Amino acid sequence: MDLNSFDVMTPGGPAALRYADLPGDHLPIVFLHGLGGASTLEYARTAAYPGLSHHRRLLVDLLGNGASDHSEDFAYTIEAHARCVDALVRSLALERIILFGHSMGGAVACSLAALCPGRVAAVVLTESNLDAGGGFASRAIAASTEADFVAGGFAAMLAEIQADNNPWARTFALAWPAALHRQSVSGIAGVTPSWRDILYGLDVPRCYVFGADTLPDPDADELPRHGVAAPVLPDCGHNMAWQNPDALARAVAAFLHDAAE
Repeated sequence: MDLNSFDVMTPGGPAALRYADLPGDHLPIVFLHGLGGASTLEYARTAAYPGLSHHRRLLVDLLGNGASDHSEDFAYTIEAHARCVDALVRSLALERIILFGHSMGGAVACSLAALCPGRVAAVVLTESNLDAGGGFASRAIAASTEADFVAGGFAAMLAEIQADNNPWARTFALAWPAALHRQSVSGIAGVTPSWRDILYGLDVPRCYVFGADTLPDPDADELPRHGVAAPVLPDCGHNMAWQNPDALARAVAAFLHDAAE
């Protein structure tokens, strides 16, 4: 897959934000991965699904992750990532976009939607962070200092993920350890208004996808009360893009089809 590059200006100089740009005539879908992910790897199969191929699809590797550069001077907060993607979208002159965000990437998507609500046509989240407090992985990473995680915690965590034969290891291994720590701290801290409140306040079609293996979850009942569709995918848990990419693609395609009617 050919990758494009967009220079993000940091105090230390430009850092390349890399992304795949798959052609299509319909509204662009911007894919944003989770903690230690890489959209260019994680969503390649989902984005290639025939039911989505009429959309332009941007698979973005956030700075410090996947194929993108890292910079000592970048904050790696959720809001900083959102501003970078906003700059990318503006550079491509995209007037309307569909946001797709997984886990931490869902928080980035919500923060991005708060920056440019008039540009967002629909939002698809997959088991995303909506509230402060983080998830299991981010809490484990943030339990140590950044220096300790960089020195040994990252290698130990990667070895554990690999020992579990978790497909997440493929992209986690590419992430810059300091970025993982800073992202984790930011996700735990949260924002005001919360990502949940931002999502509830958006006047566009919204969807939050669950993997069946992660249920029960109170949000499976709570989100529909706020007008957010909540489909459940079979045969997968949190890592649904690796575990059942075709079911994920079908769910996204079905939601976008219904939203367009």
